[in-house]
Amino acid sequence: MRWNFALLFLLGMLLSGCVLSTTSRMPKGEYISLSGTPVLIEKTHRFDPLTADTDISACRDGSERVTVMQNRVIKITGGSTAVFFGAMALSAAATGGLLAPLLVGSASSIAATGGLLFLTADATDEFREFSRLEHCLEEKGYNVLLYKARKSAPAP
Repeated sequence: MRWNFALLFLLGMLLSGCVLSTTSRMPKGEYISLSGTPVLIEKTHRFDPLTADTDISACRDGSERVTVMQNRVIKITGGSTAVFFGAMALSAAATGGLLAPLLVGSASSIAATGGLLFLTADATDEFREFSRLEHCLEEKGYNVLLYKARKSAPAP
């Protein structure tokens, strides 16, 4: 039993380390940085700046457009779910009845889930946009890396 837990813990640590796609150490090699993003594009022997500018602007426009559309859908879905089921929970609590205890609990939890979905849209907005930009550029044949710079400590 003890070995199973230790093996499971180590396996979880290994797998969680595999899903990290950002790095905080600047990689070796020549990279260009996209302003306002954590995206780095490797300059290879077949890197053409004119083609790269066209591809980058096309991918940026596409990723921004899709992210804005996704935000709208997520916020509308989450907000309307929260309002509808919140109102349902309030009306069930106010009117009472045989199923009121069941309805209040389930409708409240669904309303909370909808509210969290609404709030999640803003929290994941930046990540979804950058990951879509990274995916688009990789489809066009670029070597892309997400680089998260460490915040330096303020001087005393």
